[in-house]
Amino acid sequence: RESTDPTAETQVIRTMGPGDFLPGKLRLIHKLGQGGFGAVYEGEQVNLARRVAVKILKSEALGDPDILSMFSREMQAIAALDSPNVVRILQADHAPDTGELFYAMELLKGQTLRDLIRQHGRVPAARAGGLIRDVLAGLAAAHEKGIIHRDIKPHNIMVEHNPGGSERA
Repeated sequence: RESTDPTAETQVIRTMGPGDFLPGKLRLIHKLGQGGFGAVYEGEQVNLARRVAVKILKSEALGDPDILSMFSREMQAIAALDSPNVVRILQADHAPDTGELFYAMELLKGQTLRDLIRQHGRVPAARAGGLIRDVLAGLAAAHEKGIIHRDIKPHNIMVEHNPGGSERA
């Protein structure tokens, strides 16, 4: 990507993408989603043959101290939590080639609650009750650490389907 500043020398800013390696022998496989501040990729911890999700802060956000602070707080908040209803962070670092900040977390298998509702319509009360209990357990773990989520919505809730037919949010 080239700089949009006409007075600046043309410079190419390299960003991480599929096939690239990050510290900790993390290889990016493909993009899972894009948000306002970054992208999430499926990756692999090559030395452990383990699939992970990798959230990378957009390179253009690196110059914004507010966004950097928010990203750092997000990493620290998630890492401080120990609940089966909150994703676990496995590693946090920066890409030496680009300076982009990233963290690797467990890769959840399932679908977002938003996708589940789109696919099946209204969730029956008994099923919804179980999912709500799981979400509240994750929020309770966060609140015990003084963390407030601020963005609870179906798009941010993953529903994992476990062997034997049980599920967990």
